[in-house]
Amino acid sequence: MPDSKINQATIMLVEDEPTSIALLAEILHDHFELVVARCLEEAMAQFSPQVDIVVLDLNLPDGSGIEFVQWLQDEQAIEQPPVVVVSAQANNDSVVSAFEHGAMDYVVKPIHPVILLSKLKTMLDLKYKTELLKSQAIIDGLTGIANRAHFEQQFEQEFRRACRMSHPLGLALIDLDNFKTINDSGGHLKGDRCLKALADCLKECFCRAGDSIYRIGGDEFAVLLAGARLEQTVRAASRFYRMLGQRAGAAPGEPAFTVSIGCASLVPQVDQPRDALFKMADEALYEAKEVGGRNCVRPEL
Repeated sequence: MPDSKINQATIMLVEDEPTSIALLAEILHDHFELVVARCLEEAMAQFSPQVDIVVLDLNLPDGSGIEFVQWLQDEQAIEQPPVVVVSAQANNDSVVSAFEHGAMDYVVKPIHPVILLSKLKTMLDLKYKTELLKSQAIIDGLTGIANRAHFEQQFEQEFRRACRMSHPLGLALIDLDNFKTINDSGGHLKGDRCLKALADCLKECFCRAGDSIYRIGGDEFAVLLAGARLEQTVRAASRFYRMLGQRAGAAPGEPAFTVSIGCASLVPQVDQPRDALFKMADEALYEAKEVGGRNCVRPEL
């Protein structure tokens, strides 16, 4: 892992004892960004996805460090950071309990700076490599956006979240019109340029915090719009095709192309399959293609 990336890493220290805080801060602050929480409540309030590793003591004024590990598992299940326990408790029961609850390492006080730093840098290196492998597994190599496998995973997650919170979930399916003809007439390089241009436009247009874009097939794309009702989903899709219409083929040498878009939205119900939303959007896409495509969005408002 590059040293520059290590120095950009953020460590959350959860510790209440002033001497230990001072010692750990002295060890860590020259190497990492440091966030300090002195109790469980502070740790839960200050935690963010930017935290790369959590270093915590077991004994805190308002509970056990294990409670924070369990909270991380409940609240941040997808991207839970590695946890290193630092404790004066060296008995086997404490060590076993920490590992059973999800800690990745256990360091007994007094802390040796070189050993702690070595452990943290090894964890960060492993975390970085794991994230790189995950990224390569979920990113479409041609367009640079998420692939079908990641869409399936995120669709399930967003569908469940929308059901739990009784919020709408919007879905837009986008199909590049006459893609076979484009490939046959201009070759696969021309087709690839069309796909890249379409993906670039998607990235720029669907940029809300709740929007996520995917390439789910050869010439097929999908957009999940968390919290979007049908009207909002259709309007967002209409903005996209207008932007695409202004750009596709506008620059010298760039191929012109159009798309068909099918939109749907629903508030998922308990035991309702996510396929219900996909089927609705797919039927709308079919209708858009049936009437000729060419930057057509269905349903109409």
